[in-house]
Amino acid sequence: MGGWAARGVILRCVTFNIWKNEGDYPRRMAAIDALLRQHRPDVVALQECFVAPDLGLDSAAFLAGEDYHLTRYPARAKPRWHEGGWVASRSDMAILSRMAPVASGGLALAEDPRDGERGLLWIDLPVAGGVRLGCTHLTHMQDAGAQGVRKAQAAALLDALLAGRETVLLLGDLNATVDAPALAPIFGHPRLIPSEPDRQAIDHILIFATQDAARVNNQCVIAAPDAINHPSDHPAIMAEIEFL
Repeated sequence: MGGWAARGVILRCVTFNIWKNEGDYPRRMAAIDALLRQHRPDVVALQECFVAPDLGLDSAAFLAGEDYHLTRYPARAKPRWHEGGWVASRSDMAILSRMAPVASGGLALAEDPRDGERGLLWIDLPVAGGVRLGCTHLTHMQDAGAQGVRKAQAAALLDALLAGRETVLLLGDLNATVDAPALAPIFGHPRLIPSEPDRQAIDHILIFATQDAARVNNQCVIAAPDAINHPSDHPAIMAEIEFL
């Protein structure tokens, strides 16, 4: 895309939980790569990126290729079964961006001891005077004991993203819907720009800004959550963010 520094531009964004190394991993990676080549997003927020250094496998680096700058948050190190044996691995978060970030960082979030580490990855892009974009993956635990952890995660990531920022994008797997009480810090925030999300979705693309600064256009699912016929058990969601 051209004119990144100006207003009136559109940033095409995708969020996708790519499901570690589950299923037919080589087939799925090829399908995700083809999906990105087809839709050509400007920014891709990825969760559960399988990394197995001893095998030379790195999902995020493979998908970034030569087209994207890769920023990663190393996370959730553990042995995983892969192609007949146990391997040391991680499930990273990553942001792929066509424009080089001007800054980046990460933040460890509150944890449920049954669930393991969770975090926030962010980059700053020279779009429309400066935009911070965050990628996150909140706890997947759903019982009553996990709700306070998820609420603390939501509040902490907003504090990190919004401080001193006029326009912020948040993409990722929040593991809860719009109406979940634990996500009230996010979906009840006064700077959240209204959109028309699937109210049953747990994967989200959100924008926080003044009402006349930006809007979400054409949000849609570009790959359905079907682990047999599609590349993940989560949907790939794309939206166009227009800076006014």
